[in-house]
Amino acid sequence: MTLSQTHVMGHEAKLYRNTGTVASPTWNEIANCRDLAVADSMTDVDVSARDGGGFAMSDAGLQTLELTFQMIGDYGDADFVALQQGYYARTPIHYAVASGAIAAAGTQYVRFAGIITSFQRSESLDDVTLYDVTVKVTRAISAGALVLLSWVTVTTTATP
Repeated sequence: MTLSQTHVMGHEAKLYRNTGTVASPTWNEIANCRDLAVADSMTDVDVSARDGGGFAMSDAGLQTLELTFQMIGDYGDADFVALQQGYYARTPIHYAVASGAIAAAGTQYVRFAGIITSFQRSESLDDVTLYDVTVKVTRAISAGALVLLSWVTVTTTATP
């Protein structure tokens, strides 16, 4: 009998930025990333009314997606430089957060246009210079169309 894992380890997950176009993406792995968190939540909309039997009632409103992660302050790393420049220029970047290699069958990922809203530097005495990065979904246009967030499951191995 052959056994296989049923889970994905955090170090197997990957963060990518698109260096191509939205229509024909070239996914570049941001390897200088650690402790990535994807906060995914919906706002709480109050739909309470007098006919609710005295109970507060809710519905799901707008969905929010936010990435937080750390990068080592490697000023020769092309990804670090691209994100730092994107932050200071307030330029959207096309991201993908994947459960593994983005072109591998079975990989699940979310892709979206994001804006870096925080790029905080930490200089602890007994650590490397670290940057805490926050990315939020933003409005961006590509080829005349709004870039919408999408969830993808790779069904066959493809070229990224």
